[in-house]
Amino acid sequence: MIAPLLPADLEIRVITEAGDDSLTLEYELHSPNGRFELSHVSFPGGRLRRPEVWQERIFKTLRKLHRRRDSRDAALSREEVRTALAALGEDLSDELYPGEIQRTLQEVRQAETVLLFSDEPWIPWEIVKPYDDGVCGEQEGGFLASQFQFTRWLAGETTPAPGRPT
Repeated sequence: MIAPLLPADLEIRVITEAGDDSLTLEYELHSPNGRFELSHVSFPGGRLRRPEVWQERIFKTLRKLHRRRDSRDAALSREEVRTALAALGEDLSDELYPGEIQRTLQEVRQAETVLLFSDEPWIPWEIVKPYDDGVCGEQEGGFLASQFQFTRWLAGETTPAPGRPT
């Protein structure tokens, strides 16, 4: 017998709005199982200038780290790769979760399950690494995908892959 699907502790809805040369992010946090007092609470998000350049910078960094290289193409030890990846995750957290939403996410660190719905498929949410800025007095957090049972869904209408039945 399959266990029933339970609602997540925390849902993060990411809404994007494209501008002339930027992408603005807005967030809505909700706790469908009532573990937290969050019921469709909206937060302003970050603004990514030139999102295609931003995306290329992030993925170029990830490709170099995968090859154990730094930005100058010097060899990195495993520990240096871990440190660089953690720094990238914290930078992503600062860029994507400014101000109030970062503080709220720190306050709900005890969540076990997180479901993220996003309008875009290319932001590497799994490696975002929220960290303690001293507000909550807790230990450093992990990457979203390792700190929580984390799932990402693409929001909105989707187009089936070519050759797939509709």
